[in-house]
Amino acid sequence: MKSIYLVIYLLFSITGLQAQTKITGIVKDAATKLPVSGASVYVPQTTNGVSSDQNGLFTIWLKDNDAIIVSFMGYESVMAPVALLTKDESLNVIYLKTEVSELNEVIVRKRKKMNRKNWQQYYDMFQTEFLGNSKIARQAKILNPEVLYFSISDDSLKIVANADAPLQIYNEKLGYQIRYELVRFECPRGHVPGVYGTTSTAVIHFGYPYFTDIVNEKKLNPKVVERNRLDAYRGSFMHFIRACYYNTLSSEGFTVRKMFLKSNPKYPGADSIPYYMKLYRETRDLKYLRAVKEPFITVIEPNSSRRESFITEESNRKSIAFDDYLNITYTREKEEDNYIGARNRNPTFQTSQLKLAEGALEIYHNGQIADPEAIIIFGYMGWKKAGDMLPFDYGLDMEVTK
Repeated sequence: MKSIYLVIYLLFSITGLQAQTKITGIVKDAATKLPVSGASVYVPQTTNGVSSDQNGLFTIWLKDNDAIIVSFMGYESVMAPVALLTKDESLNVIYLKTEVSELNEVIVRKRKKMNRKNWQQYYDMFQTEFLGNSKIARQAKILNPEVLYFSISDDSLKIVANADAPLQIYNEKLGYQIRYELVRFECPRGHVPGVYGTTSTAVIHFGYPYFTDIVNEKKLNPKVVERNRLDAYRGSFMHFIRACYYNTLSSEGFTVRKMFLKSNPKYPGADSIPYYMKLYRETRDLKYLRAVKEPFITVIEPNSSRRESFITEESNRKSIAFDDYLNITYTREKEEDNYIGARNRNPTFQTSQLKLAEGALEIYHNGQIADPEAIIIFGYMGWKKAGDMLPFDYGLDMEVTK
């Protein structure tokens, strides 16, 4: 059985090319009412962020539908949509509560029992499934892996990762250091890293990333970094959504076709699969493996779909909506060798699939979507992970897509 990489980020909507609003505030301890100095205040998956000063004060510029995360070590993070913040000269007071450990006694006991070998095994899996295996992602590093701990889900089916502090990710290739507040990571036990195809064994992770540009600080070559960023951007999900928004799919190399699944008449039935696998293990005869068919056959429409068949526009709001699946081919670049892996074939154009949970999903000019949990991304776009991630304000001040 193949598996899918399902990537979910907790992101927040930004509509249109909006004017920015100045927001001022103060961060305080909820119990003592004293100011918190050095708290991080940022818009997730952007480079837009500040720290509170010695008096707990901060100023940040936001767009109408932005949201900010306010966090500090030892406190629970707070998310505040700009709609709930005062936009006049008065201070927005944001209270942080002292973090209370939610680890129950069983998990604490499991953490103590986990030896270094088991931890390293889980961490190796985490690196592959969280950062990725592309040529860029392989160079990204988690600087503080010691904050990670792993446990088994209550149903014993998933490996769960949590972190005692935000992950610090150093990505020299893309010229960013990322502060990533991990909210959720789950990987099915027995999952084969790098193998994708169905939704039955999904790897799920999401969190709050904040990007810091380190090109000048680390004296990186700006031309090399920009070339790498453009390489990560082209053909990405962000690139695709921007092309949908601006109606430039064809000119930017995207071909979109409707896709659906139909029952496979040769599928032997789930109950028969263990029987055929047993025969294969005993005889090593490939005919028994060939008898294990997938339950569904993928059907891709031969003609490309017109944008208006899956993008709707109403009152300056744009949404993506479709039945079944969208099959997306990016024709400007071929797959990396790392993606092909052990498959015995030559690289082809990058192909990905999207599936909506339900209804329409609003999209925005910067490549963002209203509800990341409402869409499943698999294929090549799903293979690209946090190690290839760019901030949503990347390239908005220049033409990066042509």
